[in-house]
Amino acid sequence: MSSNILPKAAAAVAILGVAGGVSAQTTFDVTATVQNTLTVTKVQDLNLGTLFATAAAASAYKYVDLAPAGTYGTVQGSGATTLTLLTLGGQQAARGSVAVGGTTPVKITLPTATFASLEATGTIAGSVAQLLAEQGSSNAVEVRLGDPLAARFYLGNFRAGAASGGSTSGNCSSSNVCTITPAFGQTSISFGIGATLVTDVAGGSRIAYEDATYTGSFEVTAAY
Repeated sequence: MSSNILPKAAAAVAILGVAGGVSAQTTFDVTATVQNTLTVTKVQDLNLGTLFATAAAASAYKYVDLAPAGTYGTVQGSGATTLTLLTLGGQQAARGSVAVGGTTPVKITLPTATFASLEATGTIAGSVAQLLAEQGSSNAVEVRLGDPLAARFYLGNFRAGAASGGSTSGNCSSSNVCTITPAFGQTSISFGIGATLVTDVAGGSRIAYEDATYTGSFEVTAAY
């Protein structure tokens, strides 16, 4: 009996020894997605509200600033006596939000359309000429009708501010680029967008505003 058991035990040990030496390799893939531009979620569109404007002129303009918090300033262009531009309420600044994962500053970039030489009277020839060139540039933001003969409004000097979930840097009040630093623990930041609204100085047949809804659009990007 014992002589039969010992060979079986030895065989079992031998088999276990072979099994213990078996190994297999598994290959794991590696992927990485680089996303240098963050997604800006639209919370609300820009609404200029109800405006009273009957005419535009080639030699004068009027303008007004809409703050990122949604309030209008005082209409400028005291020397442009043939023009009337009134803000009658109902306006709201645009607002966007960005998902964040820490306190790394987020750079919000608004349109580059700029009005570099607006002045309070709205009638200085050099200022009008520069405004005409700015309104005709490729980065101009128009608020208009489909009728090519109707006077248009233009938006420029875009600014972001009125942030929630983070703090804004000094560049936000002076540039179209605004840096917002998320507060600790925040998963998103939101911000308002304002701009300067100015009347058309193209002249020619584009001198009358119509009772209608004027429309336009612009793009906003965000990145770390």
